[in-house]
Amino acid sequence: MSPAVRLFAFLNRNIVAVVMIPSIVLIHWGWLKLQDVEALVKKEEKKDLPVLLAVEYLVEKAEGTFQSFKKDDTSKPTSSD
Repeated sequence: MSPAVRLFAFLNRNIVAVVMIPSIVLIHWGWLKLQDVEALVKKEEKKDLPVLLAVEYLVEKAEGTFQSFKKDDTSKPTSSD
């Protein structure tokens, strides 16, 4: 199979990923560039990337869940003579 045919087959199988991944990257890059323009966004109004806000939210949520699983040191095994 020639490289051109293999490339065409790859693009046909993965067209959504080939289009969407660069699109998402460019949208986030554009967000950052717009946030850097002082005439559009004042310094006190700047926000983090939506992806970073989502990650922060998930980390806080996960920490809250894991803290409920933590137990005191009373769970240590005791010797039974």
